[in-house]
Order: sequence, then C-alpha cells, then structure tokens
Amino acid sequence: MSQFRGAWQEAQIPDEVIDRAEGYRARCGGLVLPSAPGMPEDAAGPRMLSVDTPEWEDTFAPPGWFFEAGPQRTAVPYAFLIGPDGTFGIAGGDDGQWVPLHRSIEGWV
Repeated sequence: MSQFRGAWQEAQIPDEVIDRAEGYRARCGGLVLPSAPGMPEDAAGPRMLSVDTPEWEDTFAPPGWFFEAGPQRTAVPYAFLIGPDGTFGIAGGDDGQWVPLHRSIEGWV
C-alpha cells in the first residue's frame, strides 16, 4: 500500500483509480527519461515518470480520473497525463483540452 492511499481515500478517490495510479508508480515511477534528440526541450515529454494525486476531469473527452505522468522538463502551459483508460497524453495549452498521444505510457516510452 502506498503512502498516499489513505489520503486519497479520504479525498473520495475510488479504490480502482488508486490501484491504477499505484500500479503506474510501481511499473514506471522514478524512471528518468532522456531528452529526445533534435527536439525542443519542452517537446520531449516528462522529465521523469511519477504519479500525482488523481483528479476528476469532466471537461475532457472522455471525462474521468486522470493523473500526472510526470513533471514537465520546462515551464509549459500543459501537463503530461495518464487518462482513465491508461492512455498517455497532454492536457492544457491554449484550449485546455485532453490530447491522447499513445495507448499506454509503456508504448510511448
């Protein structure tokens, strides 16, 4: 059980979402990613894979529980997220929308 489970349960985050976030952390947490050759630093994805508190998003399509895939390499107006179905993508930017990039973080990496 993670150090966050109790706090997340108190925040009314469903157990299946907590299980999904903890599974992601167990598989990928702490993996430091190199920057992509020839790509601008802010386009290279998260600096390191880690999980943050899951949050319900009803403005994204599809709505559901999302959590951060890892912190950005630089200050950018979007975040790298794991979607309700396990997809890896970005959210935010000028339109504040969810844009899936890959069916899974493992597939993207």
